[in-house]
Amino acid sequence: MAAWNACDLRVGKIVECTRHPESAKLYVEKIDLGEGRLRTIGSGLQEFVPIDQMTQGLCIVFANLKPRKLADVMSEGMVMCAGNADHTAVELMRPPVGCKVGERVQLEGNPIGGVSCS
Repeated sequence: MAAWNACDLRVGKIVECTRHPESAKLYVEKIDLGEGRLRTIGSGLQEFVPIDQMTQGLCIVFANLKPRKLADVMSEGMVMCAGNADHTAVELMRPPVGCKVGERVQLEGNPIGGVSCS
């Protein structure tokens, strides 16, 4: 249980999404997590999620990953997705209705001391 509690999943809003100019797979997103600044996150989702769907609604972001370079972009988190078994369909994970940007997402029945969207 302790390992899951260390995962900081937050509700985010992708306010800008562009195709990386040198990658056929990578989007570069500017995401609001309610921190007073936008995070830059790179996601290899071009072949799965149309760019117009990236900025619709809210998403879930793994917020406490160590920043790492993807292509020439320093990515400050990970947009969470779900896919089928053969990895031919992938979609963004969306928080429950009523969640707000910046809220912490938790598994139902697993209190972690943060704001629950479940």
